[in-house]
Amino acid sequence: MALDMEIDPPTYQFGNLPKLPLEVLDQINEYITGGNPHKPYYFGSVDPALCCVNSLWNRIFTPLLYTQFSYHGNINNAWSLWGFLRTLSERPDLAAQVNELTITTWDIYEPFVPEDMAWESNFISRCSHLFLAEAESSQGGLRAYLTQAGHIRAAYREHMKAWHANAHYMWNQQWIAPLLLAFAMPQMPNTLPDSILTNADRTLYNGQMHTGYQGPLAALTIALCPKLRRLNMDLWDLGQDLWFSRVLGYATGRNPVPPALANHRPMQNVEVVRLAARMIKPIGSPVQRGSADIADFYKLPAIRELTWLNSVMPRLYDPPRPGTETTSPIQNLTITGDIRPGPQIPSLLPWMQNLRQLSLKLTGRYMQTIHDPAEGPILWSWLWQQLYAFKDQLEFLDLYQRPFPLTGSEPFVFETMVKGVKDGKEMVEMDGFCPPLAKFTKLVQLNITPLGLYGYNCQHAEGKRFRAHLPPKLISLGLYTDDDGYWVETYIPLLATELENTALGGSEVEGGTLKAIVVDDPKSGENIPSGKLKAAARRLGMFYSGEARTFLFFAGAETIWGDMNDDVYRKIVLESGGEERQPKRVIPKGMVVHDVRGVLRF
Repeated sequence: MALDMEIDPPTYQFGNLPKLPLEVLDQINEYITGGNPHKPYYFGSVDPALCCVNSLWNRIFTPLLYTQFSYHGNINNAWSLWGFLRTLSERPDLAAQVNELTITTWDIYEPFVPEDMAWESNFISRCSHLFLAEAESSQGGLRAYLTQAGHIRAAYREHMKAWHANAHYMWNQQWIAPLLLAFAMPQMPNTLPDSILTNADRTLYNGQMHTGYQGPLAALTIALCPKLRRLNMDLWDLGQDLWFSRVLGYATGRNPVPPALANHRPMQNVEVVRLAARMIKPIGSPVQRGSADIADFYKLPAIRELTWLNSVMPRLYDPPRPGTETTSPIQNLTITGDIRPGPQIPSLLPWMQNLRQLSLKLTGRYMQTIHDPAEGPILWSWLWQQLYAFKDQLEFLDLYQRPFPLTGSEPFVFETMVKGVKDGKEMVEMDGFCPPLAKFTKLVQLNITPLGLYGYNCQHAEGKRFRAHLPPKLISLGLYTDDDGYWVETYIPLLATELENTALGGSEVEGGTLKAIVVDDPKSGENIPSGKLKAAARRLGMFYSGEARTFLFFAGAETIWGDMNDDVYRKIVLESGGEERQPKRVIPKGMVVHDVRGVLRF
């Protein structure tokens, strides 16, 4: 079972001989800092003033101050990224304290807001020539940029935003230029400068947050932290983000390291990587998520967990080269995208020989008039073929597919999705199959859709198919049964019996190990016929709930990282620390999934 192997950091104290018990002092320290900065998803903060009280407090709180750092692309606190990077470059001892970095693009489209009106007035006075240069032909000169109250019009604050970002670069150029040069590829005599140096100068000088201003700074920040263990970031297209692409190349051995990194390659201790796509704003559209490729993170030498939101898989992955490359140490892999039949997943999975936990969001964009025939049983048949190789190692499996917007009178439409194409024209019936889950010998938690558990033209009797497919050591089962149109109930005619028999077949009475069942039926019977299942589970002493979004992860979407990348839920998570969800209650005790330690006894 995948145990949490993370070693707790040393307890920090206010003195060598504390008068209070260590547990009490720990609680005091965590109260002061709003939590433990060494733990994942720390939402508190270490007040820098604590480091200035005296030398003892400085020794206690300075390491904590630098344990974690976050920047979300907001121009109004770009100074924090610049300041943090400069500190790392000048104080390697503090750089070695950094355990976790979170660098996103959540706020790159936020407007520039001067701290006070006096600042704005001074800015107008000093920069009026810039405004005038932008509008030599404008009527009214400087007045065209100001409101009647004398403030800068909103339409022109983008100019201020870029100038402000540019000012940071010009102010810090004296120390950042040598650092950029040191981290670029060494130049041979009579050769052109490294292209990423030109790219960095152009990007930072232009000051446009949405075109990658933070890219060179973020890449250097990551590279300068030798003991970095956790990296949460929004990923740009690596063709745009040349700096991070280069640093990742240094980390994985794709690029030879420059002399500045001769003693330590970047990211050699990174164990956890969580990715999301950067924010974009197409013309005429609101700010939204783009899409992200997995890049080469899976080749990092110490990585054990990779979460990848908003994923696209546009390329094939070359297999490990014998004698020069080993398979990835990744144990926990989450891909929240549109997984569909194709060569990409089969080309990635050979790297995952150490896999213990897998979460996949499958394609599910079915429409009644236009649909992808690979969204139904064809998809599931293909997927089981890919996952069968992991039957003796997977302990946690989460396969989510959005519900199809069909009604109970339309199952025949879905039947077209089990047809295949022969010779480019002829439609033929696909072979029936049973999900091979009964052969997954170590699987203790399974979250899946009814379609995935049901199979197609299965050899088992109707009403007993779910139970026949259960893994032999299953402790916790989650079913994504949201079905407003009652389509699943029509497609699986004995759904109520299937659900009831799932509890019966997995119970200790019949030699099973099942202790918890969660379905997506918050209104108790409105989405699915859950009454018999609920009664059977409670009669057998199992944990039962219809609140799937409280207890299940939805293939990574309903995790803290997933919530933090959702504008609606981010504020809730930051205020509550994610306590509104309780997945730990259905995770077997001793197992950790998405940083949640299970408490379900078995």
